[in-house]
Amino acid sequence: MAAEPFVSEDILEQTRCLDVSLSYACNARCRFCSQDPARRGEAALPLRRAARRIHEAYAAGFRRLGFSGGEPTAAADLPRLIAFGRRTGYRSVRLQTNGLRLADEDYARALAEAGLTTARFSIHGVPQVHDALVAVPGAHARLEAAARNLRRLGLRLGVNVVLTRPALEGIPELCERWLLREGLTSFTFIRPLAYGAMAGETAALEARCSELAEAMEGVCRIFEREGLEPPLLLHFTPCLLPGREGRMLGWHRFDAWTVEPDGTVSDLDENVARVKGRPESCAGCAYEARCPGVDRGYLARHGSAEFRPAARRAPPRGGPPSTDPRRRLLTENELCVQSLLRRGPLETEALLTLAEAAPLCQDCRGGAAILAAAERLERMGRLRRVRRAGRYLWDSVDPRQGEA
Repeated sequence: MAAEPFVSEDILEQTRCLDVSLSYACNARCRFCSQDPARRGEAALPLRRAARRIHEAYAAGFRRLGFSGGEPTAAADLPRLIAFGRRTGYRSVRLQTNGLRLADEDYARALAEAGLTTARFSIHGVPQVHDALVAVPGAHARLEAAARNLRRLGLRLGVNVVLTRPALEGIPELCERWLLREGLTSFTFIRPLAYGAMAGETAALEARCSELAEAMEGVCRIFEREGLEPPLLLHFTPCLLPGREGRMLGWHRFDAWTVEPDGTVSDLDENVARVKGRPESCAGCAYEARCPGVDRGYLARHGSAEFRPAARRAPPRGGPPSTDPRRRLLTENELCVQSLLRRGPLETEALLTLAEAAPLCQDCRGGAAILAAAERLERMGRLRRVRRAGRYLWDSVDPRQGEA
């Protein structure tokens, strides 16, 4: 029997995403950047060409739009393109950003008013490590201000962490600050690939996969102690984190197109397939049919001894958020449901209709994820659901009702 391909058609339908890289320009100098610093002066993607790509992708069935770079906030046309994307029909418009410009409350409001729904902040360590890695003094403090600005504006927030060696020791403190104190629960931890600036920094910045896997196991346990789903993991393999593959990006197709600043379009799944492979030692691994493997550059530098074939698949570890009433942190979807019910009781259909238009509620999994969040809150005693005339009505619960 032929092995199941990495990019399998036999999967649940995904909501397709277009990621537009507006330019290579950036207001930071990240030592681990995957872009070549020599390209920062190249021409940006012209407004009309960007708009054409956004329209073409929507016509092809894409319903999620993202902007990246470089740093997308360096592009003067960003607010206009966000607004164009929303007018075209994209309900979810995401920004991958270092957050520096979003510390300006007026600029943050301009993007929100244009139609931005989601921001994912690049946070790469505790304050002093983050500032050193991005080569901008005070960058972490500006990130904190940016997060406060966008939360006040009702946007959906997330965190991307690129895992360099200097950042590893402070990862628990990073989680303490951004998860437990700031309440951001959507994290992706990324093992960097040696391209662009990172290609010249591997000796100083690259940690071994096995070392990163050990650190990520600790992070998963932090999230699980809080009753949350573990974070997402990018460029990891299940032989090093058995049972965690359900949180690894790349186990189904990304189903995404990327637009480069010169206007060329590529398929993200094809890009991944070109740079990754499996060493001969992986033959016979229980994960062989699905695992995309490891980037070939890493294997050339370090060999394959870390990657040992698994005789069998480990039982899945980690699950959906807990319904324990004592859970302190709420997910973005749970915060979405709470915010919508502040205006009064809602029938299920009305709840989902309002969620479609609310920036905080733009989960790529759609209405099913919002209803699952509502059901968790009900089990936690934070809202009630009653059946009236054959329909469910959702309503908030006054927390004082549970006081003795």
